[in-house]
Amino acid sequence: SSGINAEYGGETTGTAALMKMRQKMRMNKIGLEILKDRPRVTEETMDISYLSTLPTNTFGYHYYCFMHDNGLSAQRASTKFVEDEELAYVMTRYRENHDFLHTLTGNLPSFGRFIRVSLTMQTFNY
Repeated sequence: SSGINAEYGGETTGTAALMKMRQKMRMNKIGLEILKDRPRVTEETMDISYLSTLPTNTFGYHYYCFMHDNGLSAQRASTKFVEDEELAYVMTRYRENHDFLHTLTGNLPSFGRFIRVSLTMQTFNY
């Protein structure tokens, strides 16, 4: 799928951005904990159907709606082209949290608005 190809494209061209994200994580107590514990956001670690039962004014409920309405899954492709183990985790975490940002910003994925949505989403990484 083209989404998976885009993910791999980020791996092959985004080393500097990954290193910058990792450096920011290393400069923060919570970031250091995340790098140490390496929590994951997957369908195995999150009960997405439970989120549908939350009050409608919660982030969890809105995340569920975003995923359900767009036919999306929390599963992400494994990294293939990032050799450094810690940078590979940073890439994985970036992928797994991406849809949280769509939910928070209200920027929905849409081919017609792809460039504007993508640029808006990237501002949250820096």
